[in-house]
Amino acid sequence: MTLKRLFWAIAFVLFIVLNVNAQGGKGGFLCAFMDGGAQDLRYCISTDGYHFTQVNGGKTILKSTTGGKILRDPQIIKDKNGVYHLIATNAWAGRTLGMWDSKDLIHWTNEQSIAIAPVNADKTWAPEAIYNEKGKDYVFYWTSSLGKNDTTSWSIYYATTKDFKTFSEPAILMHSDVIILDANIVKYNKDKYYMFYRIYSQVWRKESDQLLGNYTNPTLMIDANGEGPYVYEVRKHKWNMVWDLYKENGGWYGMAESTNLTDWKWITNKSNPFYNEKVSFPLGVRHGSVIQISGSELNKIQAAGFN
Repeated sequence: MTLKRLFWAIAFVLFIVLNVNAQGGKGGFLCAFMDGGAQDLRYCISTDGYHFTQVNGGKTILKSTTGGKILRDPQIIKDKNGVYHLIATNAWAGRTLGMWDSKDLIHWTNEQSIAIAPVNADKTWAPEAIYNEKGKDYVFYWTSSLGKNDTTSWSIYYATTKDFKTFSEPAILMHSDVIILDANIVKYNKDKYYMFYRIYSQVWRKESDQLLGNYTNPTLMIDANGEGPYVYEVRKHKWNMVWDLYKENGGWYGMAESTNLTDWKWITNKSNPFYNEKVSFPLGVRHGSVIQISGSELNKIQAAGFN
């Protein structure tokens, strides 16, 4: 190796080391989930995306004080300005969802109850959001139906916003003639979006070449009694899916991994005990979301004293 190449090799290593140190470590994953009984927000964290440990002693991180005063199905999204937004179901019935803002994932402020669903909506469940590169805005989507006993009007609705304050009129993203729940949209590449959702108590998937396009080709992904599927990227071309095994006592997650979002390999056991040497979550985890965070954020969350 020449001196010039040696110099650049050393410089590259130093850059990586300094960058990692500046971030407080290599980073990790934050799982924001709900407690099914208290109906509030809880956290667990991981350095590898497979083994999660509880935060705050497993106790409450945040409660809702608006809408129906519940906090279920939480999802966290980071906007282009670096602000985090927590989105959640905040009522069993009606047309509102709950939203909070944070700069550090510890202090949540500006709680809002946003009337986003159609005026005659019976429910606004499991809301999530995704950035729309084509429209340069954010797409909120959720489950609504138009009558308590009407199983034929269940649909995934959406509305768009640029500032998390003003929203477009709601529209149907995907209609269903049977009960459909818990949509989770993942961008696979520039030409493909996948929508994972719960139907027939299983996890299915549809696909589209546009975020707001026509989702087609329904395909069974996870043949299990599960709901609340959430897909997150562990590293490039490697995704994990978690889902809520809601019919099991105690609160458990199922997990599978994939390199193409089509072929899924189960990681958890298919019967109790579900966790093993490959994957673990705190007992009681229910219907959450997982995001990547920096090492500094992970350390601060781990050390934080939540009220």
